[in-house]
Formats: sequence, C-alpha cells, structure tokens
Amino acid sequence: MALVEKDWDLNWQGDYRFARPIPLPKRTSLRMRFTYDNSTNNVRNPHQPPRRVVFGPQTDDEMGELWLQVLPNNAHERGLLALDYLKRQLEKTVAVNRERLGAA
Repeated sequence: MALVEKDWDLNWQGDYRFARPIPLPKRTSLRMRFTYDNSTNNVRNPHQPPRRVVFGPQTDDEMGELWLQVLPNNAHERGLLALDYLKRQLEKTVAVNRERLGAA
C-alpha cells in the first residue's frame, strides 16, 4: 500500500492509521521511502535558492519517520515481544557503552 502526498503543506502534518489493525505474518518486512521535493519547482519550498535539507526538529527540516504500533494476538506473543524488545534494548546499551569505553 502506498501513500503519496504530492501537495505537501508545512501546516499539514499528521499520522496515518489504519481503521483496523492489519495482521502481519511472521517475518513480514516493512519499508518506508520518503521523497522530498526541495527544488525550485516546489512553490512551498522555503529556501530560494534551494538547499540540502536534512532530518531535524525545525519546521524547515525534514521530519519523516516510520512508527509502528504492534498488537500481539495473545498473552504469550505479548511476552515474546517484550523479551525481544528488552533483548534489543540491552544489545544497544552494551554497544553504546563499549563504544564509549573504547573512545576513553
């Protein structure tokens, strides 16, 4: 399913949500592609001449993000999801601290 906004307006930002959750089979892969038009052809481009735009918190930065809400089917799957999430967070914490120790 593709969602494309060709007439983007800085004053219009929001989330896209499905009316009902969509079941995703095990090993489903999700991808998101963001395309921005910061050319002179875009009448809403705040920069003339155009400049490279990067991700950031300012209104003239690009803010595209993919957020995913996961709803497990049952308590067992909820427990597996929690364990996987905690494992990933622990791996990231260890990697960051290893990098900090190596840089010290």
